[in-house]
Amino acid sequence: MLGKFVEAAIIVLLLVFNAALGFFQESRAQATFAALKSRLALAASVKRDGVWKTLPALALVPVDLVKLSLGGVVPADAKLTGGEVLLDQSMLTGESVPIEAVAGRQTFASTLAVEGIAMTPLPAWVVASTLAVAIAFAILLDAVKVPVFRRLKIT
Repeated sequence: MLGKFVEAAIIVLLLVFNAALGFFQESRAQATFAALKSRLALAASVKRDGVWKTLPALALVPVDLVKLSLGGVVPADAKLTGGEVLLDQSMLTGESVPIEAVAGRQTFASTLAVEGIAMTPLPAWVVASTLAVAIAFAILLDAVKVPVFRRLKIT
């Protein structure tokens, strides 16, 4: 009889541990999504109507020419048309070493320019960057609740 209580206690302990681990992982995932959202470029150096301006990334249009320089964040996926720049793409690719980007090389939104200067016109699909699609997918997945959470009415 005592053995069944011990087995029941172990099962309950494992269930509680599993639930705690699930909540911990969920909070870490939400923190990661928040970090991804904050990594999006907020402003960019843009040549519009023959004048260089600093504009919010949301105000960029496909006719803009963007200058990538030291410390700048690439505002959208685009191909470089001139210059050379070292880009830190570790957030997207996991590479530990910055890559050298020259004219004709594809750049991705939210990568960081660590050295050099380059120019790139924005493509027609400014909104559909690789990172933006990943974040949208993550937000969509976040909206879909796990069946256990729906049954327990956990938001």
